[in-house]
Amino acid sequence: MGHRLGGYGFRKPREAFAQAKVAATRALELDDALPGAHAAIAFSRWLNDWDYAGAEQGFLRAVALGCHEAIHQYASLLSLMGRHREAIELCRQALTVNPFSSNVRWGLGMVYRMSGMPALGAEVLRSWLLIEPNDVQARFQLGLTLVELAEYPEAIEILEGVAAVRALRGVALGALAYARGRYGRREDGHHLLEELQGLASGDYPLHGWLAMGHMGLGEYEEALDALTVAVDMHDSWMPTYMSVEPAFVPLHTNPRFRRLLRLAGHAA
Repeated sequence: MGHRLGGYGFRKPREAFAQAKVAATRALELDDALPGAHAAIAFSRWLNDWDYAGAEQGFLRAVALGCHEAIHQYASLLSLMGRHREAIELCRQALTVNPFSSNVRWGLGMVYRMSGMPALGAEVLRSWLLIEPNDVQARFQLGLTLVELAEYPEAIEILEGVAAVRALRGVALGALAYARGRYGRREDGHHLLEELQGLASGDYPLHGWLAMGHMGLGEYEEALDALTVAVDMHDSWMPTYMSVEPAFVPLHTNPRFRRLLRLAGHAA
């Protein structure tokens, strides 16, 4: 599980991904047909090396070997590279094989949000939550999606619930500050960012979510400062997603933001 933990703020990302990559490489030396090992290396290439082309090749190999777990990861990779149509089609095909895949369901909802189709994302996520109401990843994605639909009270209620999950509190605080800021509750948003700043003061990858919170408050320079730290620290998630994350659309023409995109391996 090390290849996942670095992305969610539980461990230092470079340390977690490096360890996972070493373990997976050793496993492939014994058996090159292990789909999970190919997926783990692809995940590390994506989130630790910012080598998106190399990650794609790894995910293709994992999927070809039957790793269903890799499908939503590969779809997310395609989406962050701007290949949203391919990502959506991949998820749809996967759901014809396993319609009860939680990861593919919330992954499809996320791809819809990042591709500028939040209404479709909300539809996918709501329908899945009728089946699995306790799926915290799906609830988190629904909360973010509802912000883009300006359905702020429900988005805030959902994200408050996610923030109550101790392991996800740091990530959820950034999203919740973003939602409250967009809703005009600036004081509440600042209180959340103060708590998040304390959590991000260590070596854990939360500065990208701090940046999102500042975007909700209209504090673009502070958001860029936080994103700069995220890139410098090799914070795994947000630097790879920032080119398609709706929260950062107002920064797309900003020279500082475009420089950060290039540093994180994106064409700017």
